[in-house]
Order: sequence, then C-alpha cells, then structure tokens
Amino acid sequence: MTAHALALFLKAVSMVETGGDPRAVGRHGERGEFAMTPAVVASCGGFGEHEAEKYARWLERQLVVAGVSPQPFNLALAWNAGAGAVLASRAPAASYDYALRVRNLFEQLNQQEAYAPVH
Repeated sequence: MTAHALALFLKAVSMVETGGDPRAVGRHGERGEFAMTPAVVASCGGFGEHEAEKYARWLERQLVVAGVSPQPFNLALAWNAGAGAVLASRAPAASYDYALRVRNLFEQLNQQEAYAPVH
C-alpha cells in the first residue's frame, strides 16, 4: 500500500473507530482516534505520532507473508479482529461489518480526492 493510500486507510479507520476523536477512550482501554489497545501500542513502541502507521504496516506484512492481499478490506479486518484471526479464517461477523465500513469509507475518500478541484 502506498503512503498516500495508507493515510486514507488510517483516516477511514479513525472515522469508523472514534469519529476522529484523538482523546477517545474505549471501554476496554482503547485510546486515541484509532482506538488502539495498550498492548498493541506497546508493540509499536508506545503512544506517539506514528503508532497507527507502524501497526498498519505490521499488519500489512503479516498478510503479505501469509499470501493474503493487503487490500483495505483485509487490512481493516486484521485491524479489528487481529492478524491471527484473519489468517486462521476466524474473524467474527462484526469484524466483517467493520471491514466493510472502513473499505467503503476508504473508497469514498479516494474518490473525493480524485474529483477535488485543483487550484
């Protein structure tokens, strides 16, 4: 995934997870606009500016190594259910719904940019 596509993907994740609220706190300890758990954040080196990007790139690598296309739907499914659940084909139905919402929003954001007027 290109850096630009990753930025759009993360924007879609942020909007689905928390509506883009950087101060969001979830009921299971998720924090920030990407609703990342403390364990996931720790695996990315702690809360900071780029933890979501690091985590997305890690998920992307896990998918590619397993021969799964890292398209936005699959990446969102892994973001929500975990890479292990996706690779074992054990992601819950709610995660599929989540991945559809992220993918659809990603596509909308991509189309909006394609048709944005150039100044």
